[in-house]
Amino acid sequence: MAEFINKCIDDKYSELVFQESITIRKIFSNNTFYLPLNDLGSGVEKILKIMSLVEVINPKLTLIDDLESGLHPSLIEMFIEWLKNGKWQVILSTHSIDVLNIIVDITPEDTSELLLKKDSEDILNYEIFNLDKLTVYINSNSDPRYLIDDFDL
Repeated sequence: MAEFINKCIDDKYSELVFQESITIRKIFSNNTFYLPLNDLGSGVEKILKIMSLVEVINPKLTLIDDLESGLHPSLIEMFIEWLKNGKWQVILSTHSIDVLNIIVDITPEDTSELLLKKDSEDILNYEIFNLDKLTVYINSNSDPRYLIDDFDL
């Protein structure tokens, strides 16, 4: 997981240490130093905690609500790539076109998008997009979140 963070941050880290508080080992040219994980920022702390739990529990299904909340775009991209390479199914929610763009770029297998909309009677309706259909909308500079009125939802 430290190598994962090295892709997003200019500093170099070699390991996470799970003790009374979670720390991360920072590598200097001739020394090492342990930092509290929360010193790296709330986004990095959030992602590393999620990754740690998923690695330890090894679930068949992972649900993540509002993935983009509080995360730097490069961290989102790295995390989606990490999720893609896992041995679990992932369901995530997002309000971010940036997340949709990243998903189209990374092209995880068997990806579908559900557009959801409640009607006047509070019934939740949906439209399913496969990754090919989502790619067409994204590549044509159309935001699928705003196309919901084009469907009979």
